[in-house]
Amino acid sequence: MKILKNFLIIFVVIFLGYLLSQPVGEIYADMFNDHGFGVAAAGLAGIPIVYILLITLLFIAFGDSKKYWWLGISLIPAAFVVFYLDWYHWYFWIAVGLLGWLVGFGIQKFLSRKFFSLQNSTEE
Repeated sequence: MKILKNFLIIFVVIFLGYLLSQPVGEIYADMFNDHGFGVAAAGLAGIPIVYILLITLLFIAFGDSKKYWWLGISLIPAAFVVFYLDWYHWYFWIAVGLLGWLVGFGIQKFLSRKFFSLQNSTEE
């Protein structure tokens, strides 16, 4: 069941990456004055941004015991794309991953604390 949950996270990330790639790519193009890795399509630039952000966020927040293994394996394709197409902005990609990790960590702590308080209130 844990494997199904991890595959579901990856499927959700790919689906949301497809939906959110255009607006995020336009933001990226405006930030760096670079429109789509040399291609005139801002949606192409948004796909790895959304993928890295959401894969780290969702695996940290909702992943199981081997979430870091799944996270590392699922970030390998994004690393190839980023380092092949946009090596000059490496700091941006690390910041996107760290942002996803921090938000996911916050969600994980919030959910565990809220769940713990619900358990204590039902015992009384």
